[in-house]
Amino acid sequence: MENSIEIAFNEIIDEQIHQVAYEKCINDPEYQAANTKAITLMEMLRITLYNDEQRKLLNELESALFMAGSFFLEYSYRQGIEDSSIIYNELNLLGINVTKESKNVTI
Repeated sequence: MENSIEIAFNEIIDEQIHQVAYEKCINDPEYQAANTKAITLMEMLRITLYNDEQRKLLNELESALFMAGSFFLEYSYRQGIEDSSIIYNELNLLGINVTKESKNVTI
């Protein structure tokens, strides 16, 4: 059973991943280009399939790949939070300031 701190943390993570980070991602031109290419290729592949069973398998594959990627991204995000103080310290040692108070990354 989760305690109130874990519940609050998970809510913050959900908000950051599913709202803030997602919005930044979908507005990125490189993401848009990659996503458009993936959608186009999946549609091209779907057209070449001969029957409904093959198309169903393709849909299931697409869903499974999406879910696997989602798990990886969430673990990466959580690991980034765990490692954030180490990362900030290492960057500061290199003269790079990436704190929120800083308007720009300084090198």
